[in-house]
Amino acid sequence: MRFERALHAVMVVLGLLGAEVVLSGPGSSGWTVSLRTCVGVAVALGVRRMLGRRLVGARGLPSLAMCFLAGLPMAASLFAMTTGGEPRPLEMLVIESLRNLALGLLALPGGADADRAAVLVSLVEVSALIVLEADDDGPRLLGVAYAIAGSMWLMLGHWRSLGSLTTVRAGRRPPWTAMACLAALLGCAAAMGASGTRRSPRLIGEWLPASGGSSGGNRHARSGVGQGLDSAGDGERADSSGFDDGETFRESDLPSLYDVMTEVYGTPRPPDQVERAIALLPDRIRFRQGLLKSWNHKAGRRFSLLRETPPESRPSATVEADALLHVKGPTPLHLRTAVFDRFDGVEWYEVPPPTMPGGVDRLGDDRWMGVAGGPDPEIVARTVNHEIRIGLFRSARMPVPLHLERFRVGLVDDPRFFRRGPDGLLCMIRQVPVATVVETCSPVIRPEALGTAGFAYSATPGGESVGPIHVPPEAAELAGAWTAGLPRGWRQIQAVVNGLRGRCTLDPTASTGDATRDPTAAFLCDLRCGPAYHFASATAVMLHALGYRVRLIGGFYAAPDRFDRRSGHTPVQRRDLHFWVEVRMVDGCWLTLDPTPGHHVLIPDVPVPQRALTALGTFCREAVRSPGGLLLVTGTALAGAVLRRRLLDALYTLEWQLASRRTPLLLPLYTLALLDRRCRLAGRPRPRATTPARWYGTLTAPTAADGEAVRRAVEGAARTAFAPPQSLGHLQTDEVLRACRQAVRSLTTGHLRRVFPTRSGCR
Repeated sequence: MRFERALHAVMVVLGLLGAEVVLSGPGSSGWTVSLRTCVGVAVALGVRRMLGRRLVGARGLPSLAMCFLAGLPMAASLFAMTTGGEPRPLEMLVIESLRNLALGLLALPGGADADRAAVLVSLVEVSALIVLEADDDGPRLLGVAYAIAGSMWLMLGHWRSLGSLTTVRAGRRPPWTAMACLAALLGCAAAMGASGTRRSPRLIGEWLPASGGSSGGNRHARSGVGQGLDSAGDGERADSSGFDDGETFRESDLPSLYDVMTEVYGTPRPPDQVERAIALLPDRIRFRQGLLKSWNHKAGRRFSLLRETPPESRPSATVEADALLHVKGPTPLHLRTAVFDRFDGVEWYEVPPPTMPGGVDRLGDDRWMGVAGGPDPEIVARTVNHEIRIGLFRSARMPVPLHLERFRVGLVDDPRFFRRGPDGLLCMIRQVPVATVVETCSPVIRPEALGTAGFAYSATPGGESVGPIHVPPEAAELAGAWTAGLPRGWRQIQAVVNGLRGRCTLDPTASTGDATRDPTAAFLCDLRCGPAYHFASATAVMLHALGYRVRLIGGFYAAPDRFDRRSGHTPVQRRDLHFWVEVRMVDGCWLTLDPTPGHHVLIPDVPVPQRALTALGTFCREAVRSPGGLLLVTGTALAGAVLRRRLLDALYTLEWQLASRRTPLLLPLYTLALLDRRCRLAGRPRPRATTPARWYGTLTAPTAADGEAVRRAVEGAARTAFAPPQSLGHLQTDEVLRACRQAVRSLTTGHLRRVFPTRSGCR
């Protein structure tokens, strides 16, 4: 009997200890938690000794006391909410209520019902401990100890119950050996389960109340399907458990990067024969003439240029639902997800992503993270902000722009969640959950500043090593022809890009055809059409032949024509998978080049007048290339110079007509403004010190009726300018409106030039 009571006390104390561990939070000292538990148990036992058996016969008072202790945390949280404080997570309040209830039951003297209720409460407390703190060894060991004590307590209770059902020989002792063996077996099973996988406790945690189901959460929650601290631990589904430690995505069809590549560009296929012998990577085989290449169809870290014709893509009826990403901010935007720096003529090989956290620093208390490096401030026009929301895209890589100054991911404030390699790719230590919002701040390069910028070359002494890039002779010959006579730098790079765009056309359904021929040579010489990866690969190969340091980039292209005005975002779908090129500058930074026709790089916003002047200059440059265009431009310029006053008069009159139709009550004021403009065009503007009535009263109108119309129009303008708005309807009679229109018809620019023979002050 004493042993059974001891087991009962051990289970209650273990439950209270587990509740204190959960309530204390991560990082708390074990001695502090143990001391608080011991103080609580000592106080409960002291109250139990003081009360003795006084409350054994009481009926309502113990129940009221238990309700008060259990509801005290809830009442405190409600009081904090009403006073402007922040509410605590619901699961923490439930566990605190269970702790108070267990202490209250422990303080009740006598009664088997109270003891059994205390044990039941301790079971719930230990279960919550295992669910919420499954990552630490201490809670798991405490759970093993509780399982052993609870098993022995249940067996002793069952042994005692047998005495009332069967005839038990007097003096027969319980089977202590069998009970000890069974308890040891259960303890070993519990220890193995606690030291093994942790997904079962995490799945139980999905039912916690603070998770908020699938559409809510509490930022203090440590687990559940809500965001919590933006890291809900590992799970089998990223959309329910947050960042995923594992590789499995059961019941999930979220596409990875290479899945999208295969779906958009077709399935890779092996070449029939390989007739060239080039320096390949150490882990590859040099193929001989007539031998078939062995092929691995598993998804790998490489991208092949030899692919089957992709299937026809059907437009999706739900663009928003099928979007991989949602971009808010200026477009076009290139989002990097893969970097390839080695090419054997058929396949591009990806740079291994970083495996250890690093390369990211926390900037301040607002959870912004900063990355090292960046372009020269002299070539930066301004910085732009974007919001990138993860949709149906499964990857640990974060699709962000190239030159990333700083970024922020929800409530994540620990830079150890991220890793960034030398290639600039930003990754998370776990897969990015669906609906995660990534805020970025990146610079925009001034195109006009690239003319004087320096670019790094492959032969630069002391430069970083780059992987081998196979260059077919046809590509090297074309690159040399397009850049002949041009200085090294931006002009050569532009010549290669423009030459490629003028030679080849974009065709996403084209393939390289014969596998025995180099894919790049077949694209440049035979097909002259192909998808975006052929344009990017050919550009990289030709720039490498000229000595520039280049690499191929795979990612997504947010097109400006996809902008959705209703949502304010630009959806990025599977068909927006794109390839482009980056070339290295002398300061170590990389510059984005997009040779694919119809695709552009983000440039700074240009004012409307500057855009008009630029467009006019471009038109003139294109027109003067032919004799007919030169004659047209010259004639247009001469006609504009001779007829400039008539053209301006026509524009001013058109503006007067539009304004009078929009607000007819202000027609006298618009008429006076038009007459003043015509006086300026005639060479005699109205002096500021002269009133309109005095100025136009001295002018000679074509007829007396026209002079009377001008006088009425000027008087109507004076009354309109100083009259209250509510009386304009009574002032603008039909006679005044007709006088305004007649004044405009009579006082033309030609008539005013005849009235003013002098041309002093002519504009």
